[in-house]
Amino acid sequence: MIAQPLPRMPLRPSPGTRSGRTAVTRRRSVGVRRRYRALTGVCATIAIATALVMVWLLLVANISRTSYDLARVNRERAALQDQTTRLDDAIARLESRDRLAAVAAQLGMSDPRTFAVVQLPAPARASAPSRGLAFLSAIGDWIR
Repeated sequence: MIAQPLPRMPLRPSPGTRSGRTAVTRRRSVGVRRRYRALTGVCATIAIATALVMVWLLLVANISRTSYDLARVNRERAALQDQTTRLDDAIARLESRDRLAAVAAQLGMSDPRTFAVVQLPAPARASAPSRGLAFLSAIGDWIR
């Protein structure tokens, strides 16, 4: 076997090789990224917790407002029912036969002695206009 000469080493390292300086720089940047990643995780956790608390507060506020609105509507309904009862009583008092007889006596009114029945002629039906196409009105007349 014949010995072959060793290949020459280039002065600059190839792009895939690591040197001491780049390894240290890379290690430092990884450490900084890890610290920021931890800080980012803590901040994200606090932000999510804050958002959840805010949503919970909004829901509780909405429930409270709805409860107050329901109580107000119930009070209004009770007031309207009382007013309706008072008005129904007033209508019944004003429509009573005794009161109407007293008012009629004050006005000099009395029961009639004779009754008359009046019959009115039936109203004449208006005929459809004869101008133009009266197809739809003719169908309406057939249906009646």
